[in-house]
Amino acid sequence: MASQMHELSIVMGIIKIAETETRKAAANKVDIIELDIGTLAGIELDAFDFAWSRAVTDTVLENAVKKVN
Repeated sequence: MASQMHELSIVMGIIKIAETETRKAAANKVDIIELDIGTLAGIELDAFDFAWSRAVTDTVLENAVKKVN
């Protein structure tokens, strides 16, 4: 559970950045987002994907294609 909370907080931070940058660009959605997540980031990708699928609902990232490098 603690791990999922870590990933959720990361996803929430990404959403906040995306919403800020989308507003600056006078846009209302993101079509694609590329994320560089290195092994030293300590992110469990399954937990990250789970958090992502729920957290992006009703945000600018809801229909964005997510590419993780």
